[in-house]
Amino acid sequence: MKKTDFTFQIHVTNKCEYNCKYCYLENKSNEMDIATFDIVLDKIKQFESNLEKTLNREVNIKCNLTGGNPLLQKNIRYFIDSLKKYNVGILGNPILNEDQLCVIDDNKNHIRAYQMSLDEKRSKGYEKELINSINILSYLGIRVIIAYNINNKNIDMVCGAYKKMSKYDVSGFVISRIAYDNNIIESAKYKKMLYKLIELEKKYKLKIHYKEPLFSLCLYEKGLLKIDDTNKIRGGCSIGLKLFCIGTNGDIYPCSRLKKVVGNVKTDNFENVYVNNEYMKSLRNKTTYGKCGKCELYRYCRGCIAVDSENITCWKSSYDINTEYDMSIYESMARKTGGC
Repeated sequence: MKKTDFTFQIHVTNKCEYNCKYCYLENKSNEMDIATFDIVLDKIKQFESNLEKTLNREVNIKCNLTGGNPLLQKNIRYFIDSLKKYNVGILGNPILNEDQLCVIDDNKNHIRAYQMSLDEKRSKGYEKELINSINILSYLGIRVIIAYNINNKNIDMVCGAYKKMSKYDVSGFVISRIAYDNNIIESAKYKKMLYKLIELEKKYKLKIHYKEPLFSLCLYEKGLLKIDDTNKIRGGCSIGLKLFCIGTNGDIYPCSRLKKVVGNVKTDNFENVYVNNEYMKSLRNKTTYGKCGKCELYRYCRGCIAVDSENITCWKSSYDINTEYDMSIYESMARKTGGC
């Protein structure tokens, strides 16, 4: 029987060695304490149990620890050990020091993958340290995924970074649009870059994780994506459907880049927030997505309302199909529960 995926992205600390312009975190001193983490863990287990009863199928819960740099969290060993049932993913920085590598080595059997954020050279010797971190993680048996953060200033570097990373023991390459100072990526440049990446994957064989919604449009235009007639959600952004992000103080967000608090683990359970919060409900309504909601690719893409709410980066001009979509699986997830 097919499993239903649901991801929890837990911000365990805001501390970080870097000060990236596009970082969405504000107070860099905040950390999640053990008491808050234990509540998060209990609420995840409760949500998992209720979801399996509701859907009558197994649920595949994924837990990712992030920050800041999650390896700077003083209780990180406890957090990883407590979540070992879920094989933790770590979303962290590209340069790892000896202490951080020791944490990973001691918990390597419980870490699903290490995703390192990448955008451009940060300091002298950066590339050498980056490759060293990749090699050590690979030696420890940890899958390495490169997450390249893209904006108008570094978009011309992405394909070169992909080719370079293909030379090392990297298991996946994922891209993410970022925007700061109204720096929205131009659609023509973005389309050219996405098409180029698809062609490079054939040659260099480093797997691209097609999480970026506009990959769907590329594949559709190339004839590699066939639209079925079931009207079920098939992919695209997970916001409002199968993702929760938790801040260091227990605040619950539908997306880490969307500063919209929909609850707090100390007063709410995840199921109640999923079902009854008005903003969460709006995220499952295609009218929220403007022209994207009228597009025939909505079920495969769903746009990005956090970074590009006006769909400036999308180059598609035809939005004349207005279809009703089958949300039955998500409606069954979103049963009314009442209380906490």
